[in-house]
Amino acid sequence: MANAALTRRSWLTVGGSTLALTVGASPILLQTSGLFMLPLAEEYGWSRTEVSGAKSLAGLFATAAVLAYGYLIARHGLRRVMVPSLVLFSVALAGIAFTPGSLAIYYALVVVAACLGAAQNPPPYVQAVSGWFDRRRGLAIGIAVCGTGLGTSLVPQYTQVLIGSVGWRGAYVGLGLLVLVVTMPCWLLLVREPSLREREQLGFLPVTGSITGSGPTRELPGLTRREAVRTRQFWILAAATLIGSIALNGSAAHLVPMLTDRGMSPAEAAAVLLPVGVASLLGRPLAGLLLDRFHGPTVAAVQQLVPILGFVLIGTGWSPVGGAIAFGLSIGIEVDLASFMTSRYFGLRHFSKVYGFVFAIFQLGAAAGALAYAVSFDYAGTYAVAFWVIGVALVLTAAAYLALGTYRYPVHVRATEPDERTRTADVAGG
Repeated sequence: MANAALTRRSWLTVGGSTLALTVGASPILLQTSGLFMLPLAEEYGWSRTEVSGAKSLAGLFATAAVLAYGYLIARHGLRRVMVPSLVLFSVALAGIAFTPGSLAIYYALVVVAACLGAAQNPPPYVQAVSGWFDRRRGLAIGIAVCGTGLGTSLVPQYTQVLIGSVGWRGAYVGLGLLVLVVTMPCWLLLVREPSLREREQLGFLPVTGSITGSGPTRELPGLTRREAVRTRQFWILAAATLIGSIALNGSAAHLVPMLTDRGMSPAEAAAVLLPVGVASLLGRPLAGLLLDRFHGPTVAAVQQLVPILGFVLIGTGWSPVGGAIAFGLSIGIEVDLASFMTSRYFGLRHFSKVYGFVFAIFQLGAAAGALAYAVSFDYAGTYAVAFWVIGVALVLTAAAYLALGTYRYPVHVRATEPDERTRTADVAGG
């Protein structure tokens, strides 16, 4: 019974994380930003660079917020931080609807929403899921964060319908309500970290020396943030995450304008986001499965090269849908790679702080990339220059991943997944 309860509890956390991340900060803010770009530009006469600047500025502030949330979670626990932050995020999203004709006020409202929503990103969910799994950690993370891909498919469609029926202001209110309705049940009923006793039952806690000298204690292995930043692997992972984020997530905010520039209507361009999300929905669990079976840096290097095909297909106009699918197979997976690599190279003991730092770098790259694409278009009148830069950046990222080396914290020899324990008991009893 205890083993069955562990199995249920672990997969409830995975399922709850998947559902909550469908309305994560990326689907809600980043993936819908292109849909709001043209309505805002038409109503206020702002350029694409000016509209994109709000998201880029918000990304810079959200980077600091991610670091702050990492410390808050380490100090107070996941649920105590996540529940109030999600309520405030919902209110802030609805507040963007009250944007007047002032660009500065629009920037301020978006920045506030991004900072409050910084917790509604993969790190807290990955932390919760990683505590339940070791041998199948990659697969569990991949399934959990594929909620972002599902949100990429559904949230833009929902947003486009709202914009068409109640305008862009009503759409922001609708997004705020959506976040509140979806995430609250997840955090109150489904998502949590395993207790110390549950971790011991799973075999994840090696005996270590007590800090007080009173005897052996059990705790999760891992480096502190200060120890992690002194390693070669940390800065290689940081560089790879930054480059990949600029290349992939920077373009995500401009995918709809890229397609409309190819002659598609806004509705048709939004529809193309559907295969992007579906591809991500399939690609992320697949990547997680590969991470469990093969050396992570090799998987990461191959993944970085896949989207080049997508950008060729979109940039040449040969097959925008095919390009979107190739693009979707890789976009967002850099977050999964970073979280998995963090757990394997730096452990879980201070995961929220270490991964919070890496994810902040990811956020910084996404913000810089969005602005870079906008500036490239405004000055060149095309995204072609950006496409060439992407190819070089992705090759450099692949090389960076290959330089990471062997894991510091491989699969624990005593670790047993909850479902494996249950299956073993069933076989023995049958």
